Amino acid sequence: MWAESEQDCHETNRALENRQQYKRSECSRERKLKNYFKMMSVPVQCDEGIKWDWPLQKGDGVVNVLDDDDHFEVGLEAHHFLPKEIEVKNIGDLLEIHMEHMVKTDNFGDVSRNITRCYKLPKNVDSKTIKSNLDSNGILHIHANKMH
Repeated sequence: MWAESEQDCHETNRALENRQQYKRSECSRERKLKNYFKMMSVPVQCDEGIKWDWPLQKGDGVVNVLDDDDHFEVGLEAHHFLPKEIEVKNIGDLLEIHMEHMVKTDNFGDVSRNITRCYKLPKNVDSKTIKSNLDSNGILHIHANKMH
């Protein structure tokens, strides 16, 4: 667009300068916001229970994990299974939990439950001390001592 007079030319220049100042202030405002959010950032930590949660039951509180300096314990919901239907294996630094049982057989077929989960054990767990217990509430407790 061509300016028709000197005054139009000055107005156009002022408008361009204002636009540039606006852009600079926008950038400055964005930088300030980014710096503000950097200062406000809080690292997200993962709850150990989430790593041990059963599939299809995320975040429902059926898994409790205790991991301190002396021992490790996890409690998992297993109320559909009898002790003889649960197998807990230690394979190196992994713990494999397998649960399986046949619920019923009828004219339409068999209904069964089969769950296998494998977890990485925390460091310093003494694998020789791993024990499991199914309590009367159907919670499978797996516990072990830590090596010092």
